[in-house]
Amino acid sequence: MNALVTALGVEWSKFRHARFGQLATLGIILVTAVISPLMNMGDASTLSAGDWARYFDLTAGTVATGGLFGFGLVAVWLFAREFADGTIAGLFGLPVRLSTVALAKLVMFVLWASATTLAMTLALVLAGLPFGRGPFGPEATMALGRLVAVSLLTAWLTLPFALVASLSRDYLGPIGAILLAVIVSSVLADGGLGGWVPFAAPGYWAAAGGSADPTATILQVSGSLVLGLICAALTLRAWRRLEI
Repeated sequence: MNALVTALGVEWSKFRHARFGQLATLGIILVTAVISPLMNMGDASTLSAGDWARYFDLTAGTVATGGLFGFGLVAVWLFAREFADGTIAGLFGLPVRLSTVALAKLVMFVLWASATTLAMTLALVLAGLPFGRGPFGPEATMALGRLVAVSLLTAWLTLPFALVASLSRDYLGPIGAILLAVIVSSVLADGGLGGWVPFAAPGYWAAAGGSADPTATILQVSGSLVLGLICAALTLRAWRRLEI
């Protein structure tokens, strides 16, 4: 446990001093809470949504799509940077197992994604206040919770790209995997599979706005969670067996 805490402290120090991490965090918050609504001024836009529930559900759809890129790039960066910067060799000399370092990276990513989601949600609420969306009732509260869940689930679904980064040892492979996942998921979803495609499940849940069949939603979301969990375990295994 002490080794994990130490490794986590090191990862946090590297993350908070890195310009990429700062820009990625700011970008996810601003694009979701400010720029995205302003770029969609039509009848179905988040700004023109008449109530809080619709406002949050429309934004959740944006998060489910763009989050794969936003959260995914950070996940890729956390694991590929050691190889790209040439610091991976130095990790072999530390008194901490590489699997512990990888676990610290995973914990760091989950904590960062959670904090970013909360900050994004707060910014989104503040951005919606000037537009008079009426009372913040139970339906709005459920929609807000759904938005938070969709964001966290989308972040969790980027763990397969961390695995690809660990196996390919560069940035190009996992970035290509992100593009492939988005394209293939879109094609399969259009073919009728819809939310049964793990990468598309958060988007379909958001689009349903709480009206989807609860049993189907639970099964679809469970599939996404299992995919992320399997890839997290495989990532730890890859780092445990890592050789220069």
